[in-house]
Order: sequence, then structure tokens, then C-alpha cells
Amino acid sequence: GEVLRGACTLALGDEPLTINLWQEQSYRKLTPRDNSLGVFEEFLSLIFKNPAEKEVFLDWLSWCLQNETDKPSWAIIGNGIHLPFDGI
Repeated sequence: GEVLRGACTLALGDEPLTINLWQEQSYRKLTPRDNSLGVFEEFLSLIFKNPAEKEVFLDWLSWCLQNETDKPSWAIIGNGIHLPFDGI
């Protein structure tokens, strides 16, 4: 039989049973209003001082959201990020 991504196959007697718990995420049905990232853009600008690094992160995040059933071959790791928040 066909193996489905994100599915679990169990054998009950002689017949395999496939259970697939994946459900389409509700945000996939949203229509973007524009290409603006809003407050998220401001947050990313605090973290990434190098615009090229921010673009790599956004490309990675976009790929992860567009390919939910696949695992990325690499991950983002933050190293001692210090954000200058007032009043803390």
C-alpha cells in the first residue's frame, strides 16, 4: 500500500490500518492583505542587524510553513541575543 507522510501504520491481524492525524491549518485559508510583516518586521530588525541574515531566516521560516510535512535540513540557532528593552 501507499505510505502517507505524517501517518502511522498499525497492523491489526492481517490487515494494516493507517491513521493520519494531519489537518490543514486554518491560516492556509487566509488571503494576505499585503507583503508587510508589521510588528514582526520590527522584531526581526532588533534581532538581525545584518539584512542578509534576516532574509535567510525569513526564507527558512517561509519554507517551513509551506512544507509542513517535511523536515528542514537545518535549523536556526540564536547565540546570546541581547535585546535592549527599557524598564526591565
